[in-house]
Amino acid sequence: MKVITGGPSNLVAVLLAVGLGASAYPQFDSAADPIYNDGWQTGDNGGTGFGPWSLSTSGNAGSLVITSNNNGSGGGPGIDSAGRSLGGFADDGSLFAASRLINTPLSPGDFFSANFDNGLVDTSALVLMGLSAPGAGSTIRFVGGATNYELVDSGGSATSTIGFTDGGLLGRWDVLTPTSYQFTLTRLSDNASWNTTRTIGNTAFDRFIFQNAGAGATFQHDAFVNSFTVVPEPGTFAALGLCALALLRKGRKPTQRTPSVEQPQGICS
Repeated sequence: MKVITGGPSNLVAVLLAVGLGASAYPQFDSAADPIYNDGWQTGDNGGTGFGPWSLSTSGNAGSLVITSNNNGSGGGPGIDSAGRSLGGFADDGSLFAASRLINTPLSPGDFFSANFDNGLVDTSALVLMGLSAPGAGSTIRFVGGATNYELVDSGGSATSTIGFTDGGLLGRWDVLTPTSYQFTLTRLSDNASWNTTRTIGNTAFDRFIFQNAGAGATFQHDAFVNSFTVVPEPGTFAALGLCALALLRKGRKPTQRTPSVEQPQGICS
């Protein structure tokens, strides 16, 4: 049996090592990370648990690190962290695209969430964000001229009950099984929510994607994303909590009233 020695700092270090080794900790990034202080470029890798960003453009398009409340009518609440979000502009016929790996693909019980804030969208143009997996994918999008947001995945499409907003949205993908997931879309201005359960070929989502496909030529047409989060299934945290208790008990000197108890081998040993 491995013996944990030292004080609380050693215990914390061990727990972090256990969590990191099991990818059992929330993974997060936002525009507030200092890496985006000089803009948003290919190779930037803020936060934890994700790979570097890959950005591409065609035509008159590019990246932004500014407040999301600049787009649309200029109202909120928006999706900013420390007053800014990650954005892309794309004039008519142009394209801005961004993607990055999720280092540990999602598995049943995990969820991914991110904020999305589109501005105005010219007719037939579109803006989207979503997740992809080998042979499968799921995106939430708004097409210019439509009324509501639409979920499109490998199994088809579903029109949401959430109408256009330039104040920001929260999208959440909960993986239920290796081939099914639940998607929830929440409009931030009034907390109106819509969800649907979908079946596709593969829910081991391992990449985040974001596109502004020709939304329009003015800053009111800019689109933004922010606050990317992966949370593992709750049982993982319970296991780490039990591990903490076991390690604390190992670190105590036994007394006459507290006999030493052999802990089982496993994640905590």
